Amino acid sequence: MCREGTWLWLISLTLKDMNLSLRVVGKPIAHSLSPLIHNTAFRQEKLNWMYHAVEVSRMKPVSA
Repeated sequence: MCREGTWLWLISLTLKDMNLSLRVVGKPIAHSLSPLIHNTAFRQEKLNWMYHAVEVSRMKPVSA
């Protein structure tokens, strides 16, 4: 059996190789600093990931 640290290392390697496109959705959303913060961190970690802000006209409530 692998130790927990080994599993975390394997997951980390897999994630670093992925091209991810992430979104924060809302209205209004233009004021959000999330894309700037996340994209700065992604570049620093040399991840090929992008975080976008997407404004929507209407949002339906999400039930848990």
